[in-house]
Amino acid sequence: MREPRISYDGAVFHVTTRCNNKEHILSSNLAKRFIIKQLKEYNKKFDYEVLGYVIMDNHYHILIKTHKDSISTIMFNLNNVVAKFLNTFLDRTGHALEKRYHCRLIEDERQLLATLRYIHRNPVRANICEDVNNYIWSSHCFYKNGINRFINTNFILSIINGSDKSAAINSYVKLCCAAGKINSIEEDKELVTSLLGIEEQKLCSYGEFIEFKRTVQKTLEEIRESLNISTEILLEMKSGSRNKEILELKKKFILGAVNEKHRHSDIAEYLTLSKSSITKLVSATQVKME
Repeated sequence: MREPRISYDGAVFHVTTRCNNKEHILSSNLAKRFIIKQLKEYNKKFDYEVLGYVIMDNHYHILIKTHKDSISTIMFNLNNVVAKFLNTFLDRTGHALEKRYHCRLIEDERQLLATLRYIHRNPVRANICEDVNNYIWSSHCFYKNGINRFINTNFILSIINGSDKSAAINSYVKLCCAAGKINSIEEDKELVTSLLGIEEQKLCSYGEFIEFKRTVQKTLEEIRESLNISTEILLEMKSGSRNKEILELKKKFILGAVNEKHRHSDIAEYLTLSKSSITKLVSATQVKME
């Protein structure tokens, strides 16, 4: 069983979503625009900040800061709508995206800057272009121009140089455009130190970080994954199917969510049920156990 995602207000994640079988189904400009649009649109529904992104032909990277909504909830909704769009747009069936996205918690400032550089230099590493300035499907243009609207550039620019935004932008450009065959975030960390003089500085203290790990609960998405509930079965659960196997899975899911201390109202919203139906099921189960 997978470890539950670490989630807390202000956590920063580097998320990578890959197309199924590494297919280049994001090669059209329309597909890339759609993903960027969804990043903007879902920000109206969920509480997060986009710190950076790049959309490639067969995968995309997002640097994202979460608040009250978990990274699992955000990515499930984003990837679900992207997958549906791709299948409709390309008139295809089956999985458009890999089932499990890759997600890494950013623990310190040097890792954060190295990850942003890594994301923005993806097209250069893939030999799509020789200069990051020549690739339009990333957030690099927001940083080099100091634009703080859809992308929260101020968060990272303030880490580079909080007292002088122009100097911070110049330092960012120097970091992101620095040449060299650097192919990993770990190597990029060394460049952050040598160019900007920034050493590791925890985004939260070690004690706080351990406390987050200790108190984290499984998200509703992770409970679904642990029960091997596919997207198709989840849709049947939400539609009110009376199939015995579907009903049993729904019951296991609800009890698992309650055990992880999720609110009945949140479980009900996730499954498109009434809060009272969740409460009745839990009460009936408790009576049987007594």
